[in-house]
Amino acid sequence: MTLLKRWFEVASTRDIDDEEAVQVEVNGELIALFNLGGKFYATADQSPVASTSLSSGYIEDGLVYLDGETYCYEIRTGLPRHDPSDTPVRRYPVKIDNGLVYVGVVLGSA
Repeated sequence: MTLLKRWFEVASTRDIDDEEAVQVEVNGELIALFNLGGKFYATADQSPVASTSLSSGYIEDGLVYLDGETYCYEIRTGLPRHDPSDTPVRRYPVKIDNGLVYVGVVLGSA
């Protein structure tokens, strides 16, 4: 099996205000797309330990807080701040081209 990374257009840079997130769907996967000071980051939208959407979390200082402040992840790295031994949030590569935001997803191919 060969793995291929494919880029999917998910938004315009104008669609997401600074310190905000939106949920996008890419190839059947729900992804949280974040804008931090004009830089865009993408993670899985589902927390590995809570049944909460990251895109609906509260964002402050590069962190996203879920369930009040029970769970917290670093947006840039996906690492958990609430308990470093917990599983990180899956991250996706992001690129910007002509004001459009693309997320890279690895696809399996026969």
